[in-house]
Amino acid sequence: MYKLYCRTYQKTFRLISPLIPWIETELLEGEGSLQRLPSLVKSKGISRVLVVTDHGIVSAGLLKRLQIFQTRKPTPLAVGVVRS
Repeated sequence: MYKLYCRTYQKTFRLISPLIPWIETELLEGEGSLQRLPSLVKSKGISRVLVVTDHGIVSAGLLKRLQIFQTRKPTPLAVGVVRS
């Protein structure tokens, strides 16, 4: 019975997914990618952006003009995986 439920869900999602307004991801990479970011944001009409990065990028000074929100410390599970 569970298999029938899963197959029905998959078929339904496959039929409906073309109608869902997906947002295409744009990847900026390489030299000068940070300088291209403001023009991309303006061309899309975006007013707020979330940049997810690590401490190394912030300490290198690449995000000087952005307001930085520090995250909490890693969870014990993440620390345990790194130590293993």
